[in-house]
Amino acid sequence: MENKKINPSTELRINAERSRSIKKEEFFDDCPICRAMKAAQEQGRELTLEELKETFKKAKEQGGIVGGEWFKD
Repeated sequence: MENKKINPSTELRINAERSRSIKKEEFFDDCPICRAMKAAQEQGRELTLEELKETFKKAKEQGGIVGGEWFKD
């Protein structure tokens, strides 16, 4: 099967749809990404692309395994 790349805006839309189905109790308090997603959900919104990038950067600084096109230096 061919591995197709997904447009970043399409990927954000898909992730936003998935995050709406996540309950608050399913977020982990020690994870910067989870904390940001929980805060955004409580505000009734989704994280922006810039917020996601910054949040993943924080996770990487804390030792999280982060990869992909966004994080190539």
